[in-house]
Amino acid sequence: MKWDQLRQHLRTHYVMREIHPLAIEVTYNIGETRRQRTYITFSDDAHGAEYAQIDSIVGVLGEVDLDRALRLAGRVACGGLCHLPFEDRDCLSLRHSIRLESLVLEEFDLAVRIVTSAADAHEFQLTGTDMF
Repeated sequence: MKWDQLRQHLRTHYVMREIHPLAIEVTYNIGETRRQRTYITFSDDAHGAEYAQIDSIVGVLGEVDLDRALRLAGRVACGGLCHLPFEDRDCLSLRHSIRLESLVLEEFDLAVRIVTSAADAHEFQLTGTDMF
């Protein structure tokens, strides 16, 4: 699959906003009172392999207990913690990357749901808020 094909899938099946040709913001309503933003971005590696990265922010670095965040992330089926610069802040994000060449849309959609719901739960547990 190519990045443009994935972008079309996101346009068709998600409430999304294109931030950049290589970055898309998806907003999920979780329950009646919470929302979570998730970012799908294009990335490639040193060998030319292309990936879709799924990021969902759990908090701002320096404002969350990093040890606790790592322990929470260890319970998630897919994704790991990473640094994500966001709106002039250093944030902590759950990230999962999927190689575009072998991407199956149903598995991609599942990974987006897992990362998004886990990030929202972790954000609440770590901060008690719904900032992202």
